[in-house]
This record gives sequence, C-alpha cells and structure tokens, in this order.
Amino acid sequence: MRMRTWTLLAAIGLLAAGCAEAPEQGAGGGSEAAEAPEQPTQESTLTIKAFDFGFDLSGVTSLPPGQVTFTMTNEGKQPHHAQFLPLADGVTFEDFSEAVETHPASAELDFSPEIRELYVPPARGVLNWVSRGEEISPKGDLEVGSYVLICAIKDPESGRRHYEMGMLEPFEVG
Repeated sequence: MRMRTWTLLAAIGLLAAGCAEAPEQGAGGGSEAAEAPEQPTQESTLTIKAFDFGFDLSGVTSLPPGQVTFTMTNEGKQPHHAQFLPLADGVTFEDFSEAVETHPASAELDFSPEIRELYVPPARGVLNWVSRGEEISPKGDLEVGSYVLICAIKDPESGRRHYEMGMLEPFEVG
C-alpha cells in the first residue's frame, strides 16, 4: 500500500511540475497568449528630381510604409524641397489641389488656413532647401496613407508658393 501511495504522490508531483511550466493561454485569467511577431520595417529609396516648377519621380506614385531614403536632385534654377504632407481623413488630392487654386497663401504664410485644415502635420521628406545642381539624401519614415508632395518655397518674382505654380503631386503609402 505504501508503494502505491508513493507512486501516486510521485505522479501528482510530476503532473504539477509540468503544469507549472506551461503558461495558460486563452481567455480567463491565465498568462497572456504570445504576442504576434513584429513586422520588419520596409526600407525603400525614392529618387526625386525637382525642376522649376514640378517633380519627376520616374513614374513612382506609391511606396510601402517604412523608412525611405529620399534622394533629391535639384535641376531647376531656384531652390526646392520635397515635402510629403499626410492628407487628413477623407481628403483627396483633388480636394487639396482645388483648395490651392481657390485659397492662395498670403505673403507671410506657407499655406492658407483652408489648406492647413486638409493635412496632418508634420511634413515628411526633404525638408531642407536644395540649391540648384545640389543632391541630398535624407532618410525618414512614411506611414500608411495618402500624401501630397509639394514644394512650399516662395518664388521671388511672383511671390507665389511653388506648389501654387505646379509643384504638387499625389502620393500613396501602403
């Protein structure tokens, strides 16, 4: 009888030890289920040629989300930059483009108040001025969404912003 008792106690001990090492899963108060593995960050390169007054992206209109190396060359006479403005929910490129035509920026502001309502700061991309003939390659992240690519530098002759003169393009991430 003692032998059976010891055998039974040993079996219960092994069972308890095995249960203690295996975390409970599922609903109801045990340890949490294993988290899903993180998706690796996608790295992309976007070549941007700026000119007076437009962009050449070599036909690229979208990228996957993640880190982007923006290689920008200025082939124009004036300085340029390439700002990616994330459009607000429900706003299309056509909405933004129409607002540019109907609500020009004042001399003191980069954007009219009506345009500021159409995007969600901050801008991304090539935020520094790029001089004539210069090439720079900053890195930055683009999240899933719709963007408008613009240059907001002011033309010294007309006083208009470059995006008001045609430097705006739709761009998608996702």
